[in-house]
Amino acid sequence: MPEDPLLDSVWNALHTVHAHFALRNGPAVRYPADVVPFAAMAKADHSDLSPLAQLLAPAERVYLIGNQPKPTKNLQVGPALDCFQMLFPAAPHANAAPTDTPILRMTSADAPAMVALTDLAFPGFFRSRTHEMGTYYGIRINDELVAMAGDRMARPRLPRDQRSRYAPRARRQRLRHSADEPPAARSRRRGTEILSTRKRTQLPRHRHLQTHGLRRPQVLRPLASLPNPLTNAIRACEFCPAP
Repeated sequence: MPEDPLLDSVWNALHTVHAHFALRNGPAVRYPADVVPFAAMAKADHSDLSPLAQLLAPAERVYLIGNQPKPTKNLQVGPALDCFQMLFPAAPHANAAPTDTPILRMTSADAPAMVALTDLAFPGFFRSRTHEMGTYYGIRINDELVAMAGDRMARPRLPRDQRSRYAPRARRQRLRHSADEPPAARSRRRGTEILSTRKRTQLPRHRHLQTHGLRRPQVLRPLASLPNPLTNAIRACEFCPAP
């Protein structure tokens, strides 16, 4: 485990507060697929990924934080995604404008709306059970979830890794129109937007990290092992009633 719990928040969370989520295989650990697509390795250099490959279903993708892993026969490695850790100041700014908009605590009944909101910007990262990782709050306008914030990677005796999502109507429409945007381009664009938000909210940048997508290849059956369609049709007809 890294000395600094923020270096690999996935590893720390799955060995402490989120241990009940952990799926393990030796030095590899991951969250269930319906929670979040994140995993971690005991060695920060990610030198041996074979234990992690055994935790993935064919064609499944997960993400590692930290050093660039090397592709193997059983794992493909995608392009690195830049991430920026930001720390909220100990004394929060007291310049928030008052509002009458109710802030609602999210429950399992809100999970589909939470997934739909996050899919506008980061498809696939927020899933049906992600809300179980911590406490989430949201804002609904005309019964539509338009903003939410909550916990993600939890650590003992440290503030939780909070994630917020806000999608005003114009931005939701723009994101829907860019649904076909390549993931790497979307990540760069969202990174620029996040840094812009950091400047407006005066959140200090703590550390620059990289996230790496890993995918277990789809297993294809050899052509010779595939059943003969004609043979199957003949066998099926053996059980057909006589005309």
